[in-house]
Amino acid sequence: MPTAQKIQLQHHLVETFSTLTSPQKREVIDFADFIAKRGRPAKSVKRSTGSLEALFDIATDCKDTDLSTRHDEYLYGDNPL
Repeated sequence: MPTAQKIQLQHHLVETFSTLTSPQKREVIDFADFIAKRGRPAKSVKRSTGSLEALFDIATDCKDTDLSTRHDEYLYGDNPL
């Protein structure tokens, strides 16, 4: 973008921003941060190569789960064919 267009755009942004209320300014800043982050490459996720034993006793405090010991019942219903 040529310099004159950049200056004109910046001037327009400053003028528009100055007419906003404080909550609107916060919203504009949050949106600009979102747009800036959206263009950045995502960070790679580090995957664990641990064993399945790490999952044992994972939900001992949870009374509502059986950790899929009733897997067939969940998938096929109470009366499988």
